[in-house]
Amino acid sequence: MTTVSVIFYAIVSQRFTSSGYPTGKPTVRVTKSKPDCAATEVPVRIAMKLPERLFKRPILQASIVVPEGESQFQITPEIEEGIAQLVQENLGITMRVTSRDGQ
Repeated sequence: MTTVSVIFYAIVSQRFTSSGYPTGKPTVRVTKSKPDCAATEVPVRIAMKLPERLFKRPILQASIVVPEGESQFQITPEIEEGIAQLVQENLGITMRVTSRDGQ
C-alpha cells in the first residue's frame, strides 16, 4: 500500500495569569518547518501517514447503447428516475439520469 507522508508542527499557545491559572482559550497554528516559539507556545511535531487512496476519487461512467432499429423503447422520465433510484439504493451514490432523443 502506498502512503503519503508528511511531517509538520502544531504550535499550541496558552496564556496564564501571574498566579498560574490559564487565561483565555488555547490557540493552535500549523507550520511545515520547526518553528521559533514564544514563551506561551509549545511545538508538537506530527508525523502523518495517509493511504494514497484517500486522495483518489472514483470516476464512474456508464454508457448504454441500443443499436438503431433494434428497439422501439423510449426512456421516459419515470424510467430515468427508476434507474437513478436503483443506483442510489444499491451503490449509495446519487446519479442523475437523462436521455436524448436521436443521439
